[in-house]
Amino acid sequence: MRHRYVAQTFLLSLTDHGLAGIPQTGLGFFAETTRQVLNISDEFKLLMGISFGYADPDAPGNSIRMGRDSIASSVTFHQ
Repeated sequence: MRHRYVAQTFLLSLTDHGLAGIPQTGLGFFAETTRQVLNISDEFKLLMGISFGYADPDAPGNSIRMGRDSIASSVTFHQ
């Protein structure tokens, strides 16, 4: 599970340096194609990639806001 913390730290570091990043977990579904294109050895497990660069706040995709369900509708508390 260390990969989660490496990715999180990398994403936070990008933000600290004025960049934006987004994990691309779909890469895992195309691991073999990615290996071939980038010449990556089979000894490495591909979980995700991270796209990064300068954010464009005016890009249409950046104006989409997703709502969230309440905790009560998605969590069951047992006492």
